[in-house]
Amino acid sequence: MARKAHHVNVLTAREHFANSPLALHVKWNDVTRMVAPHSHEFLEIAMITRGRGEHITSRRRTLTTAGDVWIVRPNYWHTYMNVKHLGVYNCLMGLGLFKALTPALQQDPNAVELFWRLPLEQARDGCCLLRLGPQDRIAAEHALDGLRDALEKREPAAVLEARGRIWIFISALSRAYAAAKKSRGAVAATIKKEPDRHPAAAEAVEFLENRYALDLNLTDLAREVGMSPPHLTRVFRTMTGLSPMRYLACVRAQRACLLLAESEKNVTEIAGEVGWPDPNLFARRFRQIMGVSPSAYRTKQQPQRHHEGTKDSK
Repeated sequence: MARKAHHVNVLTAREHFANSPLALHVKWNDVTRMVAPHSHEFLEIAMITRGRGEHITSRRRTLTTAGDVWIVRPNYWHTYMNVKHLGVYNCLMGLGLFKALTPALQQDPNAVELFWRLPLEQARDGCCLLRLGPQDRIAAEHALDGLRDALEKREPAAVLEARGRIWIFISALSRAYAAAKKSRGAVAATIKKEPDRHPAAAEAVEFLENRYALDLNLTDLAREVGMSPPHLTRVFRTMTGLSPMRYLACVRAQRACLLLAESEKNVTEIAGEVGWPDPNLFARRFRQIMGVSPSAYRTKQQPQRHHEGTKDSK
């Protein structure tokens, strides 16, 4: 008989960045068994440095090996199963720091795709997979080594060093992604210069990811970040590839996926919890984004939950 499915742990910023002036944490982990399903209040970049295992999200199970980099958006759950000698370098970045980096990141179309568009569109599970070749792996791992060492230093200059090294790491990922696109014959994206760029667009992303259950419309969001609705829509779409309300719908749907898969709450309760109190509206929006009804999604998750529960009961 299967045990109750794992509770999804929510990793908080307070836990991980309490003693960090940069809201940045880097650690290498030797993963020897299944990792409990978890989501987080921050951005996670996980680089596989050795071994293999299954990386599991709400939408896919992927064999992951050395050289894989997973970019996981806030509020989306993932886990590892069936691991063998799995080494994972985790770079955790608080939303405040990521917001501060955003204006510069927008100058690089590859960074825009990696950190905003692909995690929400590639598989609709909030995760983006980037596979690195040997040279790119060395560059990225070397950058993480330097970043970790800088964060471990207890001196004022270390903060400046860490700021520089996070850019080195991000640029290594961006170059690797650009090279991968070129090798596939993809047309290089062009940089769209947005006049009067405004950091409030990043503030809007943060607000939606943390306050998705509120009854929100574009006017309310624009007022919250001090922009006109048309201006906010324009810069928000430039940054994420989605309109603010479409982005909100994706966040709500992914939160609903987590609750459908990992809780015993009924569909009506889940609809209200994610910000769509009308069950009929919830069903329509969920189907538009995920391609199936909420009940069908939950049914599809049952075999996986049974498998995980059975394995853990042994």
